[in-house]
Amino acid sequence: MLPQISKEDVLLAIEHKIGHRNFTILSQALNPVEEKTGLLGDHYILTISIQSNVNNQETLLNFFVKAFPVQEALAEFASASGAFEKEEFSYKLFETYEHNLIRNCVANCYLIQPNKYLILENLGEYIMPNKYECLTYENILVILRHLAQFHASTLIFEEKSNKKIIEGNEKIFQDCLYRDGAQFANKNAIASTLNCILFEIDYFKFPKKMSSAAETLYKKIFDLVKPSKKFRNVLCHGDLWASNLMLKPDGCKFVDFQSIRYVPPSHDVLSLIFSTTSRDFRKNHLYELLGIYYNYLEKILKISGYNLDKILPFQEFLESCEEQKLFAILSAAGIIPLILSKRELIEKYYSDKELYYKVFREDRSVLIIDNEDNDVFMTRAKESIEDLIEECTKFCEIKNC
Repeated sequence: MLPQISKEDVLLAIEHKIGHRNFTILSQALNPVEEKTGLLGDHYILTISIQSNVNNQETLLNFFVKAFPVQEALAEFASASGAFEKEEFSYKLFETYEHNLIRNCVANCYLIQPNKYLILENLGEYIMPNKYECLTYENILVILRHLAQFHASTLIFEEKSNKKIIEGNEKIFQDCLYRDGAQFANKNAIASTLNCILFEIDYFKFPKKMSSAAETLYKKIFDLVKPSKKFRNVLCHGDLWASNLMLKPDGCKFVDFQSIRYVPPSHDVLSLIFSTTSRDFRKNHLYELLGIYYNYLEKILKISGYNLDKILPFQEFLESCEEQKLFAILSAAGIIPLILSKRELIEKYYSDKELYYKVFREDRSVLIIDNEDNDVFMTRAKESIEDLIEECTKFCEIKNC
């Protein structure tokens, strides 16, 4: 079912884009995006033909529309978790950032109809990476440069205003994926994800004692998504995997801000690397890339008149990386079976409410069984568990377990 976009909202979106209302709408069409790339939203392309009232010139405009999900189970979760409100908040916040840095790394938002739809810039010249292929070193460099701009935007805003963006917005920053409250909307999904990880440890024939360590470590994820009391926090995207990135040779824009967090910038950096690269790549380049990201951030702030060493010293950044590395590993182990599952399987799971609840609210291990013939899936899933086993081994050495 197509969202009903009012005529006034269409006019407002066009006016926001071109700067005036001196035009006539000749035609408009709203069409679904062929391949669904996100879960908590339905996607459309809004195409509008307008004619100037000054010179009669005709112009074709394209917008990207993100609508509140229609599918019952997803709509239920989106409503309970407040995911759509987080995205609306993000675009409103970006409007208050005076620095143009943010414009380089996010799409323009032309209209927000709360809990109904967003009318956004259509990033036609950008390409979404193939989620089944690991990103290249060059890809990662481009993304990290723009991620540094994204994080710098918050630091500059806070330094100028002498106010943290979380102040007065504590509720909106409550996590929509990982929270340990009994009434939390995603509580069953957390258990389902952990069940899948424990199944994989056994499936890939790792020592059984690792399961107990993994279960203990997984509980740490609840604190790692909260604002740090030790390190400088920024607005973080919170969900940086391939389908939330739009790339061109020297550009990157981030999309889907439904998992925003106010946490150290290392949260995004590590999550990006662990969810989009191979294990060999991480072994060869991880710490090199952390240094490169910090240098990007340092240069951006210097140009803007700020000394990063006084805001987030390099040693503190590295310490935050060691802390957030665990989140990145746990998160990747949890989401890779979901994001790399075959498209037809995901559509089957989400189209059947009973099956949806069985897979995503009880035990996701069915994702492993159903993708056994998917070589890319199995390789990446195993590598994510190997990363986790390394952390479990360290934990066991410390605890003598």
